[in-house]
Amino acid sequence: MLCEDMMQEHLGIKDEDSPKARTKVFNEYYYYSGISEYNSKNQICSYATAFSFGSFIARNFGGAELVQKISKNSLVDNDSITDAVNSLNGTKYTYDDLFEKYLLALFGDSTYTHNKDADCTLEYNSGDYSSNPYEYPMTAYNIFDSEYSFSANGKKYYGPAIFYANAKSVDLRPENGILIHGIGTFSSSSLSVSFSSGTSAEKIYLIIK
Repeated sequence: MLCEDMMQEHLGIKDEDSPKARTKVFNEYYYYSGISEYNSKNQICSYATAFSFGSFIARNFGGAELVQKISKNSLVDNDSITDAVNSLNGTKYTYDDLFEKYLLALFGDSTYTHNKDADCTLEYNSGDYSSNPYEYPMTAYNIFDSEYSFSANGKKYYGPAIFYANAKSVDLRPENGILIHGIGTFSSSSLSVSFSSGTSAEKIYLIIK
């Protein structure tokens, strides 16, 4: 999907016909599939979650050149992604570091976001592009736009679904599954939050917006 993403302009594909169109499914049903999971019962959700993470990584850490490094290094899976990001950006991120930044994007962070163009550092300058090189653009898109909104219980929602205390019970998916829970709002200078015990494989991120 990232290859289709970076070739979108060359192929003449509109956003609504590109992998970006999977964002509506991601926003409404991301919790049905982990990022690196292929859920045979919810393949559409697996495609949506995989593209959401991949497109975020590309737009924030190197665009098509990052995709090239991922495809050429000697590693696989999360190690391949992390190695490519670090070798291209001169960083020492772990996969968990990248995952945390991705979660910020799901809350509308302005620094780490899908809503910016990826760097265009690669060029294709042969054939029809000899005088005007193709730069593999991976353009910005806002996951909170109305075109990616969804309706539930008679209301319209923008961005990834947020579960509250009275929400239905949903199991956390394996292979980097996500569940976003809303605690509420507060106006005092301090707040105490308590969590019950979980498994060692689970991580809880507390984001204050």
